[in-house]
Amino acid sequence: MEPTTGKDEVSRTCDRTVPVEGTSPTSDRGGDARRREREVRVVVADDHDALREYVCRFLTEAPGLEIVGQAANGREAITLTRDLMPDVVLMDVSMPHVDGIEATRQIVRDCPAVRVVAMSATLDKRTVTGMLDAGASGWVSKTGLLNTLVDAIGTVFTGKRYVCAEVTSVLGNRGDAEESAR
Repeated sequence: MEPTTGKDEVSRTCDRTVPVEGTSPTSDRGGDARRREREVRVVVADDHDALREYVCRFLTEAPGLEIVGQAANGREAITLTRDLMPDVVLMDVSMPHVDGIEATRQIVRDCPAVRVVAMSATLDKRTVTGMLDAGASGWVSKTGLLNTLVDAIGTVFTGKRYVCAEVTSVLGNRGDAEESAR
């Protein structure tokens, strides 16, 4: 299905799916039964159309992932998450209408089984801690996005935290990097 977009419409797309074999998550956030032996359902939220489409195309080629929706702003990300109940939302931090921090806070509150992975080129401590405090389970830097994205999705899907190396250095000794990029 081709994505649809409009001023206040929710952007949606569905691509091919590939089952995840042998997945055995350790999360206590619910939904474990529905997370076994199937694809990881992902919503991609980024206000830059070209980057969002590029990430979706890249993830479509990754085994075990299904892109179930796209959002161009935080409000759309919240709506799509409530409607589609994906396993993971890739959330840009700086977006119009509702920023990524507030969108993450609402998603984690309303859909506790959904994991959020922050995506941003902004790596200041205030932004990083804001997203993690809002409930993001992971963080990937847009500068190395494609190198870490699939690992980040897989890690948060199993109930662990994923923080890329650049963010680990920003956080210092805060202790938020339970599982950091290898």
